[in-house]
Amino acid sequence: MTYATHENEICSIINDIVNMQQYMTEQLHITDINPVFNNCILDSAYENHLMNFKLWHEEDKARRKDVSGEFIANCKYNIDKLNQKRTNAYEKLDKLIVEKLIPLIPKQHAEIQNTESLGMALDRLSIMSLKIYHMQENLNRQDLDDAKKEQVEKNLYIMKKQKTELIQSLHYLIWEYINGIKIPKQFYQCKMYNDPLLNPEVYKNV
Repeated sequence: MTYATHENEICSIINDIVNMQQYMTEQLHITDINPVFNNCILDSAYENHLMNFKLWHEEDKARRKDVSGEFIANCKYNIDKLNQKRTNAYEKLDKLIVEKLIPLIPKQHAEIQNTESLGMALDRLSIMSLKIYHMQENLNRQDLDDAKKEQVEKNLYIMKKQKTELIQSLHYLIWEYINGIKIPKQFYQCKMYNDPLLNPEVYKNV
């Protein structure tokens, strides 16, 4: 197999994930759904996207002003749990993609790493798909004045452009990996605030 074939194979996986994110954003707003893709990379990407979907709506609830402090506190607890699951999912996604990439990289390669991993970038694309969906949703509202709609429309254009540019950047990054210009690496968040033994506000106030 040639470098170009390897590059196309990984880029195709990235495109499948992006298409899944867009499709599932629409589907999850219609009905509860729990698809099985029979593909461990797509399954992990969906788990990450599902957590982002749930986080989005929990974050919206946490901004309400007409509810009790207890309601908001419960939202914050839910957000912490979902955020950890989201991180776990894109770290797993990172691991699977790196494992797929490593055998395709030439033996003579640079040791330069990218500042953001593929899993992190795909997590950003997941959030972008949610932003685009909800911006479009707001554009369709009848109760939104024209000035606000104009602002939303500008933001929607920016978000779509940034999404396209990020996908292009990912494709270029894969080209760099396949050609030995950079080396893929999995990044770990190692979050501590959800661990009661590592968060001082928790273990000092038990």
